[in-house]
Amino acid sequence: MNKNLDIELAKINMKKLMAVGIEVVCLFIVGYPGETDETIQETIDFIREVKPSSWCCQPLMIFPGTKVYRDCVKWGWISDDYWLQDLPQPYYTREQPFSKLQEWTQKLLQCM
Repeated sequence: MNKNLDIELAKINMKKLMAVGIEVVCLFIVGYPGETDETIQETIDFIREVKPSSWCCQPLMIFPGTKVYRDCVKWGWISDDYWLQDLPQPYYTREQPFSKLQEWTQKLLQCM
């Protein structure tokens, strides 16, 4: 997601915060373009190692104006016309079906 986050430093800092009694809450989004079974496993490993105070996960939602929306339009996966129809909020890209996002979400929830 281009967060430029140093995962190892995040782990160290999260553990330090929890060690002094500060709750650490994490939100994970599954299904961003490029997500794979391997990256989901990395997220599971992260949760199991850090053991945040609480966390939740949500399938990717694509909203106009976001980078992922612009990318999906550029790749031809969605168009601005989508929003002129009476359709539900898109929770997935053509790269992964919603059923795959649900499967990944369930895997993450099993870490609780």
